[in-house]
Formats: sequence, structure tokens, C-alpha cells
Amino acid sequence: MSKPVHLTEKLRKLIALWRGTTIDGERQAARAAIERMLPPGVTVEQAVSAYHAAEAAKPGANPFASAFAGFDDYMEAKEPGHKVLVRSNGGIARQRC
Repeated sequence: MSKPVHLTEKLRKLIALWRGTTIDGERQAARAAIERMLPPGVTVEQAVSAYHAAEAAKPGANPFASAFAGFDDYMEAKEPGHKVLVRSNGGIARQRC
């Protein structure tokens, strides 16, 4: 079981440097700094995995995410039965006259 990794801003920057540099010495120094910052029992790979998850969770990280992703949940809380109405009308909540 992997341990949860809390990424500080400095650790995020070091991981970004480690992943992005093409200079071997800089890459080795960044990895060594990452290893010094991690708690015992947490590997660099686990920290990088947590970094990827944090980057993916940022707003705007997925340019294909829908701008209306939470709208149905919002409307359901505001007007109970909204989701059923939308499904029964083929995706249209209300039709204009």
C-alpha cells in the first residue's frame, strides 16, 4: 500500500525541474533534493505519481473538460427532479414556446 504524499510548492517545483531538464547534473541534483524532502518510506516515483495526480486535478488541466460538468448537480439541488426531466426530454430541460 502506498503512503499519501503531501506535495509542498518547493517539492512540486523540484519534480517539475527533474522531469523537464535535459542536463544530467541538474537532473541528479533535483532528484537528490527530492529524496531529501520526502518522508521515510516514500519513493520518488510515489511523489511523481502524486504530482501527476495534482496536475491533472487543477482547473483547466483538461482542455476537453466540459464547462457544464457540475451544472446538472447544481440544478438538481436547486430544482429536485431536474435530472429526470432532462433525461425524459432527450437532454432538454425545458422547451421554449
